Amino acid sequence: MRRFASFLCLASLGLFVSCTAFDSRWAATPTPKSANPSALADGKWEGTWQSDATDYNGQVQALVLHTSQTILDKETVQQYEASFRMRWMQIGYDEYTVTLNATKLADGRIHFEGKKDLGFYKGGIIRFDGFIYPDKDSLYCDYASEKDAGTYKMRRIVQENQ
Repeated sequence: MRRFASFLCLASLGLFVSCTAFDSRWAATPTPKSANPSALADGKWEGTWQSDATDYNGQVQALVLHTSQTILDKETVQQYEASFRMRWMQIGYDEYTVTLNATKLADGRIHFEGKKDLGFYKGGIIRFDGFIYPDKDSLYCDYASEKDAGTYKMRRIVQENQ
């Protein structure tokens, strides 16, 4: 019993430390008044996620930062580092960071794709395919892995005019 209690304490401490790291990055990221014209996906995002496999709905936050510009399949793409934090059952969080490759479409939307290996116990490789609507400061993203699929619906956090 004592070993189990020690395990729970250590697991709780690990959860607390990971939340603190995300919270520190979240607090250190300035909130802009509008989208950055040269890096339209940059910023703080928050909203909901839904699992199609379990019908679970939860809260999600993301920090999206422009990292570079590269060429993939003869097309210039902007690369972003997106750190996601998903809330589980109002008691814990799961976090991961993924590289997103984004291109601006003729209608002004930004299409992005990415993938991340979360490991066997978290569903293996998760793939992202979504759009950012800069004029509405909204993000819509489908995700899929071997064990789950679902949707993120988020809005960019911007400063209100005062």
